[in-house]
Amino acid sequence: MVRQNMGSDPASVAFDALESGVTQNADVIIIDTAGRLHNKG
Repeated sequence: MVRQNMGSDPASVAFDALESGVTQNADVIIIDTAGRLHNKG
């Protein structure tokens, strides 16, 4: 699981997840950034 601080750019979270998956030779990478925009007030 890849996490970043609240308010992080969803694209950077996705990039970090892909980078981590490639490093670990993952067959599948699931990216879910849902809910991040709802927390911005």
